[in-house]
Amino acid sequence: MNYRTTELFALKSYSADFTELLDINLTDPISRIRIGFEALQADSSGGSAAHWAKGVKKVELNDGSDVLFSLDGEELYGAQFFHTKKGPSDWLQYLSANYSHISLQIDFGRYLWDPILALDPKKFKNLQLKIESQFAYGGSTPTAAKMEVFASVFDQKAITPVGFLQTKRIKQYTMAASSHEYTDLPTDYKLRKLMIRALVPGTELCQTLANIKLSEDNDKRVIVDTPPDKIIRLYSDENCQYREGITGQNDGVSNAYHCTPSDRGQAVGNHWAAAVGNPPTTYGVVGQQFALIKTGGGNWQCLVSGYCPMSMVSLPLGEDTDMDDWFDPSGLKNLRLDILTCAAGASPYLCNVITQQYRPY
Repeated sequence: MNYRTTELFALKSYSADFTELLDINLTDPISRIRIGFEALQADSSGGSAAHWAKGVKKVELNDGSDVLFSLDGEELYGAQFFHTKKGPSDWLQYLSANYSHISLQIDFGRYLWDPILALDPKKFKNLQLKIESQFAYGGSTPTAAKMEVFASVFDQKAITPVGFLQTKRIKQYTMAASSHEYTDLPTDYKLRKLMIRALVPGTELCQTLANIKLSEDNDKRVIVDTPPDKIIRLYSDENCQYREGITGQNDGVSNAYHCTPSDRGQAVGNHWAAAVGNPPTTYGVVGQQFALIKTGGGNWQCLVSGYCPMSMVSLPLGEDTDMDDWFDPSGLKNLRLDILTCAAGASPYLCNVITQQYRPY
């Protein structure tokens, strides 16, 4: 068998926030690590507090003091979509006394079972995966959680990977209305993707950020200089439409529920019950929220679609599968990102800058 999926951490239940530190004792190259995270929804009739992924505070892979991967749950949820261009196998719901389930994927190659790029444990001395939870913050005031971790590894197929994809948040800052924020990007490794997350609840990303500019050596060469809505259109294969199904219950008044898409969203809902009453009405799918009203309450199901998952936009820096085409900043004195906010991009809301780099062995 060339490939196998092995359990790194068996399903475990929690009644309080937790931090798990897992030693990676594998010797076979790893193509993907998948974290299965569940949260027990408590109050699901009157809306939600946040996206389910907010229940994961941080996922970090370290080799001693060397950080190989570091994102919070919401960033990871969005980044994995830009990597695979499809939604994960999840169970997204707001039903009291039921568990929601999300999948968080760390990909080390261009695709699953990439023989060229993979995490080779033999290249490191002390690989550890750290997962921190704040599960009460995600969904509808959860009271308990479960977690399990798996690794997709090369088994009988012998490969010699030349490196792996390193994905990290390099900056987080508090936005100021109608202001520029300058960030000097790393120039140590090739850049494959640049992702930006700016969540203002109930506001589209394209109404939060006015412009994104990336330039070399003090504007000697400008790589991109355009609003995020045009980036979505120019790089439509990268920033494609996101779709997900959500189920829940309602107390008969208008409530806001969280979803993954942020921009140009649509939601279509119907009953999820034997007895048919007045159909639910959905509207306003913006900023990872949509409004829903179902007269008389009762269970509902909804199909949500839109763009900018987790209020993120992604700028590909070369053809995704062609390593020779990825952006090589070596030799540059400066690679600067300039983010201009709109009036909505104000304190206390945050903007995160995330890079995906090719890190050779």
